Amino acid sequence: MAVMRNGENTACRGLVGQTMILAKLVELGKEVLLPWGDHLRYDLAYCETNDTTGIGKLIRVQCKVG
Repeated sequence: MAVMRNGENTACRGLVGQTMILAKLVELGKEVLLPWGDHLRYDLAYCETNDTTGIGKLIRVQCKVG
């Protein structure tokens, strides 16, 4: 477990940031997908559909907290 100088757990801080992004995407009405495991190069993904063509694409998101 990684701990910052002020005693804050960095893994917990990352999960809070990821949860905030997830909540905002859901609030915007996006279909959000969570990958199985933590070994991938993205933390979550969502489907973006073109209103005129109906064709969708998957947008991968890597969450970073600063």
